[in-house]
Amino acid sequence: MGYKDRSTIAKIEAGVNDITQSKIQAFAKALNTTTAWLMGWDESSESMHMTDDDVIIAFAYRMATEEEKAKIDI
Repeated sequence: MGYKDRSTIAKIEAGVNDITQSKIQAFAKALNTTTAWLMGWDESSESMHMTDDDVIIAFAYRMATEEEKAKIDI
């Protein structure tokens, strides 16, 4: 997603920094869900079976380098 600084991500998670609509769309695409579900507006999405931990794990995997992915036993 282009974020290189962990403090920036922490600020987004804490609600200190906002992200652009285009980033929200990119997050939704990367997580194979809709922006409505990601924002909490649509609870009927197929992605609702994902827990918060599932979303974090999916996002972290997508952000991992190929070397990091190779170390994961799926």
